[in-house]
Amino acid sequence: MSIQFLGACGEVTGSCYYLEEAGVKFLVDCGVFQGSHEAFEKNRSGWPFNPADLDFVLLTHAHYDHCGRLPKLYKDGFRGHIYTTPQTAELANLVLSDAADIMFHDAKKYQETPLYTLNDVKALNSLYRSVQYKTSTRLGNAISTTFYDAGHILGSAIVEVKIDDKKIVFSGDLGNYPVPLMNPPTKLEEADVLVMESTYGDRMHEHVDRQAALRDVIIKIVKNKGTLLIPAFALERTQEILYHLNDLREKNEIPDVPIYLDSPMAIEATAIFRRNEQLFDTETQAHIKAGDDVFNFPHLKYCTTIEESKSINFAAPPKVIIAGSGMLNGGRILHHLAHYGHLKNTVICFVGYQVAGTLGRKIMDGEHSIQLFHEPFELMAEGVTISAFSAHMDKSQLLDWVKNYQKLGKIIITHGEDESRDSLVTEIKKIKPNSNIVEPKFMQTESL
Repeated sequence: MSIQFLGACGEVTGSCYYLEEAGVKFLVDCGVFQGSHEAFEKNRSGWPFNPADLDFVLLTHAHYDHCGRLPKLYKDGFRGHIYTTPQTAELANLVLSDAADIMFHDAKKYQETPLYTLNDVKALNSLYRSVQYKTSTRLGNAISTTFYDAGHILGSAIVEVKIDDKKIVFSGDLGNYPVPLMNPPTKLEEADVLVMESTYGDRMHEHVDRQAALRDVIIKIVKNKGTLLIPAFALERTQEILYHLNDLREKNEIPDVPIYLDSPMAIEATAIFRRNEQLFDTETQAHIKAGDDVFNFPHLKYCTTIEESKSINFAAPPKVIIAGSGMLNGGRILHHLAHYGHLKNTVICFVGYQVAGTLGRKIMDGEHSIQLFHEPFELMAEGVTISAFSAHMDKSQLLDWVKNYQKLGKIIITHGEDESRDSLVTEIKKIKPNSNIVEPKFMQTESL
């Protein structure tokens, strides 16, 4: 049995693992690379296998860096099943449709061939096969899979694969906890091989009350009559922020400042969240049963049309604008940055991981002379990061999750920049001193 690492090695994007055993060939995840021109070229490169020969794909969750190349896989010949939770299938269709639309317009603007089309995305819908948490699914004569709640976003999963008598566990992205909406990630006890993420393997999240930190930023904006820009991921992060804002409103801890959710994709994702409240944590479910609409409150406006988005500019500050994309690499947030980024009383609040090379990472690292819409732009806005909003486990949580394993063979560390991977490996060796730990390079193949 072998596994080849086709992404997320020394970086946090492009998750894609190719496994082959006794004639069965399959992928775990098939995400896009993000953050640089090199990433652009990787997305367009060929596959080290024939997509038509793949038997199936196991999809951990609907974030673009885990599902974003599935339509290209289809375009290049894949016709097998995609096993995932029903929530991930629905959210992935939303994410991929949005990406295809952006590619279509970029292709016309920059005269380039899109990676895939909306027709490729639609074709995937016939390939999805639903997997429920904690339920074994047969994939072949000697292969089965079980999905467990990863607590990262709605429908996200830790994927366990059994091949004959060997158990391989793919962590996917493991959620930070405790957080509103999401349950804590499932802790497992046995794995012959563990393929594990390490996004925050070298650091701890700040030990602050994320809701209080958000409150303080809003109060500051109101006091300075400024604008708060929150570049937020459409899946989970936006819904979590809405939850906190709703709670702050009900407790009268923030003024009646206008709040705009300016993201059609986030609005659609919120509707999907509403339809799956049975997966929320018990506290959130209790709020909903008591009649609390956790995603809506006074002075919140959902903006779907371009006209509604533009109208935000005519509203006098102070105001709060939540928009995508989460790393400032596209979307409506860039237009708001162009409109308000030159003002000193504007605050950009980062609430998620910023990939190296993205505009979000550059601003978070303190750059002021940036490129915006391919033009020089001098940024005067203040950048603030609330890392407690991260949807990934931090170093301590990752170690605690590994420590729970009573039987553990080879550990393969992926989905992290090299500094994060190295640091996590050093710490794991202290609690699992006899483990064989591997940090694979891009395109490396390992025997299992």
